[in-house]
Amino acid sequence: YLEKREELKRVFMLVDFRHKPTEDDVLMYNYLKHFNKKVVVVATKADKIGKTHIIKALKNVKQVLNVQEEDLCFAVSSETKYGIEQIDKIILGY
Repeated sequence: YLEKREELKRVFMLVDFRHKPTEDDVLMYNYLKHFNKKVVVVATKADKIGKTHIIKALKNVKQVLNVQEEDLCFAVSSETKYGIEQIDKIILGY
């Protein structure tokens, strides 16, 4: 599906923000990039790390995954709704 679906415009890849991205996370990101997919990395559970650490932790996620310039990376929290508006805008095409 991920390889051949031409209608697939973007892939939302979830990672747990509380931890450094795993080797599996890195493999998945590289797999998606191998097939030239646009990726939005969604770092979940942002409410668990505290607002003062979000920027540093997000930078770490981008660095470990080697997130390319054309891709996006956001921290979100389903509990506090932090970052959800940004994801909604991407999905709705704003």
